[in-house]
Amino acid sequence: MGHSYIESLALFGRELIKNPGPIGAAVPSSPALARGMARMVHGAADGYVVELGAGTGAITEGLIREGVCPERLMAVEYSPEMAKLLRRRFPRVTVLQGDACNLNHLLRQSFGQRETPPIAAVVSSLPLRSLPKRKVARLFLEVRRLLANGGHFIQFTYAVHRSTRFPQCFKLIDSSIVWANLPPARVESYEVQAPVR
Repeated sequence: MGHSYIESLALFGRELIKNPGPIGAAVPSSPALARGMARMVHGAADGYVVELGAGTGAITEGLIREGVCPERLMAVEYSPEMAKLLRRRFPRVTVLQGDACNLNHLLRQSFGQRETPPIAAVVSSLPLRSLPKRKVARLFLEVRRLLANGGHFIQFTYAVHRSTRFPQCFKLIDSSIVWANLPPARVESYEVQAPVR
């Protein structure tokens, strides 16, 4: 894809120094973590996959390698510089620059219509433990509104034990630790059982 890991690492470092809160990691995710998250995406062939906090594209690349069609992948990134890098790396992926707390609005703008097409899964690299509680609550609400009953929300965390309180309608269905990451990370998959009307 004509991508330089050094370029990615340098940009990641600059963004981390400039605004560490939304990043929540010292280095980009490893290929092993990307594979671990991508393998938890179920039924993506029948809908779109939305990636939150796409960063420099480590998880994006893993999703594509594991079979997610780039044209059905929507990557959301807050940093304008990282969004530019993502567009260069993945020209067939729709990259949305903005706040994931405005997820439904961003998607409606992208599709140019009131209703978004079916979303099979939302994959998140956002640092939920370090974000303000009100932002996390808003994010959960956005995801609940977006996913149809049975849609999947996949999140990774550096906490060995679960520390983020998920709403009741998010049912944990799978969890595993990826040791080949710095630091090791837990990947969790939730099924959304009841959409918000």
